Amino acid sequence: MKKTDLEFVHLKRRLEDEVNDGKPTHKKFLRWFLLYVLGIDETAADDAICDGPNDKGIDGIFVDDDNEDIIFMQSKVKERSKSKIGDKFIREFHGSYSHLNTSKTIKKFMEGTPNQDLAKLINDKKIGELIDRGYTVKSMFITNSELNTVGKEQVALHPEMQIFDGERIAEQYLGNDKVSGVTGKFEFSYDSDPLEYAANSKVNQIVIMAKATELVALPGIDSNKLFDLNVRNPLGNTKVNKGIRDSIKVKNEHRNFPLFHNGIVVVCNKMKVDSDADQLIINDIAVVNGAQSLKQLYLHKELLTDDLKVLTRFINAGLKSDLANKVTDRTNSQNGVKARDKRSNDLTQTALERQVKNLNLGYIYDIRRGSTLVSGDIISNQKAGQLLLAFDRKESYATHLINNIFDGKYVDIFNRNIVDGARIVALHELYKTVEDACEAMSNKALGSYAQTKYLLLKTLRDIFESEESSVDLYKDLGEIVKNGKVDGLKEIASVLLEDLVVDLEEIDADVANLDNFKSDLKNSRICEKISANLLKERKRLVKRGRADSLEDLVEEYL
Repeated sequence: MKKTDLEFVHLKRRLEDEVNDGKPTHKKFLRWFLLYVLGIDETAADDAICDGPNDKGIDGIFVDDDNEDIIFMQSKVKERSKSKIGDKFIREFHGSYSHLNTSKTIKKFMEGTPNQDLAKLINDKKIGELIDRGYTVKSMFITNSELNTVGKEQVALHPEMQIFDGERIAEQYLGNDKVSGVTGKFEFSYDSDPLEYAANSKVNQIVIMAKATELVALPGIDSNKLFDLNVRNPLGNTKVNKGIRDSIKVKNEHRNFPLFHNGIVVVCNKMKVDSDADQLIINDIAVVNGAQSLKQLYLHKELLTDDLKVLTRFINAGLKSDLANKVTDRTNSQNGVKARDKRSNDLTQTALERQVKNLNLGYIYDIRRGSTLVSGDIISNQKAGQLLLAFDRKESYATHLINNIFDGKYVDIFNRNIVDGARIVALHELYKTVEDACEAMSNKALGSYAQTKYLLLKTLRDIFESEESSVDLYKDLGEIVKNGKVDGLKEIASVLLEDLVVDLEEIDADVANLDNFKSDLKNSRICEKISANLLKERKRLVKRGRADSLEDLVEEYL
């Protein structure tokens, strides 16, 4: 992404492509930032944002459990590209959260007459309890513009505050460029003799203490092209990244860097040692382990010295070999790799990736967290897991628990005979139809919430199973896609959803109090009651002739 892409005329178009949640532009921008810069799940992003209009200058609160930080957030969108942020906004933002930095002051705030939406966010996230457990209060000021001189001076007074301006956001944005590793010739100098190991007659490993200054000069770090083979690409705030940053900032610790960090693993096509020049020469390169380390070094390259060296293993396995994939898998088993990361290259996921591609319908199955992909209709395997969990397993209330999808529930979700690439495409299209239907809801916050959409997807499955038709829509989703009838499937879903979204908004308070929907829609008992109520109302409408039966819809559209 370029910095100019965040100028208002371009940013506005980008935000228009995002979900219509009824929020003002600066909060839409914050949600986009959480999704595409910090890389968090859409439910977590929605949960972090203060819904009310009178939020006292605090637009969101993000709890970073990896670093044990509580981050108060404010976003500002400047419409004029030459307009900059001054000290006034920074001072006011600091004043908004600075009295919420202890459990005692939070308690006092809650005992008064607080802003209801902000108070609810503080209460839901148990901010006071987390502070007592040792979590640190920090802040993020997020803007598509940049700070002027006095704005920067004001920020310097508040070391707990991070600034994400247009330039930084553009640099860290997880974009959609094609990645394929980096080709070319690269040279790395060394001070001590390389350690060489011959795995077989064709594959060697060479280990050197590479200079960080030479590593960060590699192309493809900013665009993530260098990390194509990694099971994940560089992520935002993690405990690993925090330790790396701390080591970089203390220059007299640079010589100790290899003692604290595992190093980097590189796969290449060719390599040779030039002992006369004390150089290792590499042809074509991909970092398969250590993306986080290298990204942090790159982002802080102005702090690097020649004393900071990184233990680097070069393996000439070839960028496209099976061995390269095995190296990637075996070297990414350390702490910090999430459940989804470790599944990214397993047989089930690679088979689904191939099946989706072979449909030749323009879909791309994304199996790597933080990856950057070619343009197309992208379905992440995380999203696929959520769709299968909601529709097939009827657990819409649990779709925000991402690690469970790729850990304890993985086999039950993905490893079933009915699951293939075509089924995932069908669910993807059904979910898009649900998203379109939710746009019509008068309660924009409820309509834009991910758990709402997964609940409606699950209710579609209930209808498919409970009503008779000549086509078994639940079982035959994949065949519908393969037979080129996905548009008909979407038309059926669209008709059903017209009534479902209306009935959901009018749900009886005895069934669910949707004023507290962010909590209720994660409750299995409440979700089941809502689905049962929607299904009951659907049957009543069909019986009275006020809605088409499923069989009528199948005959018309399939």
